[in-house]
Amino acid sequence: MKNKLLYIILLMAGLFQACAPEVDDLFDKPAQQRINEEIKACRDLLVSSEQGWRLEYFPSATQAYGGYNMILKFTEKEVTAAGETASSPSYTETSLYSMGSDMGPTLNFDTYNSIIHYFADPDKQEGAGLGKGYEGDYEFIIMGHSDNEIILKGKKTKNVMRMIRMEESAESYLTAVQKIRDDYYSLFGVEGASGTINGQSVSLSFPSDRKLSAQIGTEELQSAAYLFTSTGIRFYSPLLIGGKEVDSFGWSFTDQAFEYEGQTIPFRYDPNMEDYTQYLGKYTMKYNGYYGASSLEIELTIGTYKQNYIIKGMLPIDVIMTYAEPEVNGVKTPRMELLNQQLLDGSGNYLSVWNVESSRLTWGGTDFRYGMYGERDTDNPNLYWFVDDGRREEATTGMILWGQPGEYRAYGESRFAHITLLKHD
Repeated sequence: MKNKLLYIILLMAGLFQACAPEVDDLFDKPAQQRINEEIKACRDLLVSSEQGWRLEYFPSATQAYGGYNMILKFTEKEVTAAGETASSPSYTETSLYSMGSDMGPTLNFDTYNSIIHYFADPDKQEGAGLGKGYEGDYEFIIMGHSDNEIILKGKKTKNVMRMIRMEESAESYLTAVQKIRDDYYSLFGVEGASGTINGQSVSLSFPSDRKLSAQIGTEELQSAAYLFTSTGIRFYSPLLIGGKEVDSFGWSFTDQAFEYEGQTIPFRYDPNMEDYTQYLGKYTMKYNGYYGASSLEIELTIGTYKQNYIIKGMLPIDVIMTYAEPEVNGVKTPRMELLNQQLLDGSGNYLSVWNVESSRLTWGGTDFRYGMYGERDTDNPNLYWFVDDGRREEATTGMILWGQPGEYRAYGESRFAHITLLKHD
């Protein structure tokens, strides 16, 4: 019986061995050799584009800051970058790059380049603050590629980004992007946009720069980060509208509106926009200065809608004029206010509140808290007298340039007392 049992066991073992499939070697080359060959293929692809590649760059794991264009032109070891963050479409900067492997070929920008590393620089105080900056990538995993497109994934953000082969110069493309971007940013008072896409009513809002929210009918609100292109805007992730994926909008210069498949999506404007725009324009500014009575020709231009204006001509640098809507007898009353502020020249000095009669002043602070406002003349609606805003115990009758060493005379004029503004017709 024992011998019979042993015979059965040996027979079954033989059958299992006979039935076991042979495992073929799926690859005819060692792993490292395959990786090296793929890295070389990717490098050859990068170098092959005479005009370079356009990277649709989205910093932050949540795409919090929208997207920006970078144009990258490669040689065997160097990359020359142009981009929206540069001083002009023609500006370029060259640095080194490398390729490696990490779950696939990687593209790494090893040496500092102010364009490529703009959003990855932790020393920037913008974005998420010092130590984080805009939380961007400078190392990427190459996820896939074709002759005209390379798909990257940021190693830090995990954002998936495209590089598209350029068929025109970086300067030409970025100039077209800038033209659309400037036309869009020239609009103010925009509350949103409304239209019909794929048979669905769509209402758009713009909670922050390069991000929008879309209400499609009564469906759940969709959000999308976007970047400007040479023809409009493109979304990081498509919007689902009427059962179709919508990945971009065009821009109509004629209508100054977004468009989709020939249909414009017109903007909705603030019905009270005139409250803010009434102060825009050119003025004659009269005041008592360091050497006595003086006058200047200035202009109030758009700053941030319903927050402030930029004063051109008061100093060689821009000065901020604040827009406010305080309640007077229970009614919101628009007015322009000249308040304390740090000068925008990096000197650390301030436009400070000043009581001319007592020679007392308060300097410092960047919070626009104290100063004067323009009171419209009862007989001449184009004339404004700047009077104390009542926010501090000491009345403000002028503004003075002041800092730690004392009066700041770098611009010649440093005192602006008893100000009036006469608006040009």
